[in-house]
Amino acid sequence: MHSESEPIHVIEEWYDGPRTGAADYRGAPHHYRSLYLDSERGNPREDRYELTPLTSEALEWLVEANTLFQHWDAARQGGTLPPEATEDGLSPDAPAVFPEDRPQYEMLQRRIADYLANARSRAFIVHGEAVFGANAFRWSEE
Repeated sequence: MHSESEPIHVIEEWYDGPRTGAADYRGAPHHYRSLYLDSERGNPREDRYELTPLTSEALEWLVEANTLFQHWDAARQGGTLPPEATEDGLSPDAPAVFPEDRPQYEMLQRRIADYLANARSRAFIVHGEAVFGANAFRWSEE
C-alpha cells in the first residue's frame, strides 16, 4: 500500500468498512465500489475496489445526495424524526431522507446511476485500505 492516504468524500454504504462512495485516487475524485461481495464466497478481508473517475459535477451529486441522507440520519439519531419520516413510516423502497427531500434525492440518484453506467468503460480495479479515524484510503495497484 502507498503510505499517503487520500480523502474519502462520501461513504454511501458501510459494511465492516466503506463499500461504496466517492474518494480521491491520485488526487482526483473517483466512485469506489468494494468487490468483496461480488462472489458467493465473499471475503471480509477483500481489499479490491472498482474505481470510476468522476467529474466535479458527478462528485457534487454524490455529496448532495449524501448530505440529504445525513440530515435525515442526524434527526433519526436525535429522535426528532416526524412519524412520516421514520424508518417504520417509510416504504421498503423509499430512500432514507425527509419526504420533502425525496424528489431531489431520487433525481440525484438517477443522475449518479446514469453517469456510472456511461462511465463504466473507464473503471479499473485497485487495492485499497480504509484508514480508520482519518476518513481516507490508501490505494495500491498491487
